[in-house]
Formats: sequence, structure tokens, C-alpha cells
Amino acid sequence: MKFLYATIYSAAISWFIIFLFSRSSTLRSLDKHNNLQDFHLDPTPRFGGIAIFASIFLAVFVNGESEFIEPRLFVLSFLILALGLFEDIFSVIKPIYRFIFLAVVVTITVIHFELEITSLEVDAIDFFLKFDTLSILFTVFVVLGAINAVNIIDGFNGLMLGYSLLVFSILFFISSEIGFEPISTNLPIYIGAILGVLFFNYPRGKIFSGDCGSYFLGFLLTYSILYLSIRNHNVSIWIGVLLLIYPLYETLFSIFRKLFIRKKDPMRPDKLHLHMLIYHKYFRMLKLSTVTKNSLTSLPILLICTIFSVPVIFFYNNSKVLVFLSVLFMIFYTTFYFYLLRRRLH
Repeated sequence: MKFLYATIYSAAISWFIIFLFSRSSTLRSLDKHNNLQDFHLDPTPRFGGIAIFASIFLAVFVNGESEFIEPRLFVLSFLILALGLFEDIFSVIKPIYRFIFLAVVVTITVIHFELEITSLEVDAIDFFLKFDTLSILFTVFVVLGAINAVNIIDGFNGLMLGYSLLVFSILFFISSEIGFEPISTNLPIYIGAILGVLFFNYPRGKIFSGDCGSYFLGFLLTYSILYLSIRNHNVSIWIGVLLLIYPLYETLFSIFRKLFIRKKDPMRPDKLHLHMLIYHKYFRMLKLSTVTKNSLTSLPILLICTIFSVPVIFFYNNSKVLVFLSVLFMIFYTTFYFYLLRRRLH
């Protein structure tokens, strides 16, 4: 029951903060609405991440003991949030500087909390991961990729928040099953904080998470997954791959198609991500409002992700099954993507 209470008061705090934000014309005016990938019409505050961060901190403080309240993790999380917030407001930070800043913060996090990935259960790779420097570099690379991948899928109402909610919920089931309280105690608070923002974000799109929200949630997701799997030998490190397979493969596939198929700069945004193709194929021509079509687009993606992610609850200690499902998702994604792309181009 205490987990339910934690979710409720975290959601209430988040809801109240967003309620205040949503009534501010000043905050709405900060939405420049000049992004190639924008699929909304009205100026909208991009500070949902602030509400999530603040509500988690306040709710954890009320809830008592928590790993999240550890001062260094709080500071590191705030730095991630601040980087995204600065980009939301000014949009002037060059990608290379953002990458360097994130890399420094993530490296400190990995070293301080001893989150190095030392084994993938593949002998050829594990030989190199036994060296501390290589293990740290590999882990930092993985976390940076996950943070940016979560940011990329933040394109339609409810998509990134819904996906984060799905992953945190699955992590809660696993951590509760094995009795790992450092994670299971915090996750209802994370879930509540997201629900409070989701109330305004989906389906009406009254507020967005912004880069501050996607960076922060990407950081918190990867931290939680690594902390759970590394601190528990009966939890496979491969749960992270399957739980984050959608944003990770979306990112890797996008880089591949831009470099080798379209012969373009992989860092330049376009309108050919999977969620955008789904929008154009199934929802763009419907006689509905733009915000409704925007919100509907998230549903099939979240359904697909749920189908592939829920088995983690039952196979969290079975690396072979987790790898198999990850590969199966990539095959499905690639097939579905090219089907939609052909329909889009003809």
C-alpha cells in the first residue's frame, strides 16, 4: 500500500507544478516552434522535465530513505536536467558541447556508483571488459547512447513519457519480485511523477517534456537498469537492451539509413523516423484535430513496445531469451519501417 501512496503523492506534486506552468503565457512564448520534427501547432511549454525532477525530489524527501536522494546523484541528475533546460530555452548549444557535457556527467556517475558493465556473457567481449578503463568507456558509451535515444523518440504526445512509464513499471515488478528495495522503493515515485505530467501531455499536448525531461528520464532509466542488474547477479544485464531496444535501435537504424541509404549527415534531423511514418500512413488524413492525430500516433508504437517488453518480467534472468526477443524486435522494426517507407514514397 505504501507504494500506492508514493505514486499518488508524487503524481499530485507533479500535477500541481504542471498546472502552474500551463497557466503561464510567458512559458508558452518560449516555444519557438521552428523544429523540422515538430508536429504541433500552438506554442507549448517544454518544462515537463522540471516538474518530474522536482516532484521526484520532493516525494522522495517525504518518503524517507532513498538512493535517489543521495546528494551526488541528485547533483548529477540536476546537471543533466539543466543542460536540457538550457537547450529548451536558448537552442544554442552545439551538439559536440552537449555530448562532452553529458559524457563528463555520465562518467562521474558510472565511476562513483560503480555501475561499470563488466560482462555481457560473451567471452570475446568480456575479455576486454575485464579491464577497468575499457569497461568504464563502454558503459559511458552505452548510457550516452540511451540518453540521446530517449530524446529522439520524444516526438509525439505521450510517446516518450509512455515508454518511460512502461519501463519503470516493468523494473518495479522485477525489483519487487527479487526484493530489491533500493529500486522498488523509488520506482512508484518515478511513475507518479510521470503520470502527473502525462495528464497534461496526453492526449491534449498542453505541455511537453522538453530536452530537460527526455535527458533526465533517459539518465534515470539507464541508472535504474544498471543499478538493478549490476547489484543483482540473478538479473541479466541484457534486460537493459530489451527494455530500451526501441529508442536504441531507432537511433542506430536512423544513423545507418542516413549515412548509407540517403547519404546525408546522420546528425541532421528529418521526418523519416518510424513514429513519423506511422503518423503519415495511418493518421495524417483522418478528419480529426492535429493534436488528436498526434496523440493517436503514439498508441501503436507503445503497444508494440509493450508486447516485446513485458516478457522481461518473466525472463529477467534468462539472457538467451532476452537477446532473442531483442533480435526479433529489430527484425520486426526493420520490416515494418521499409513497408511504411515504400507507402510514404509512392
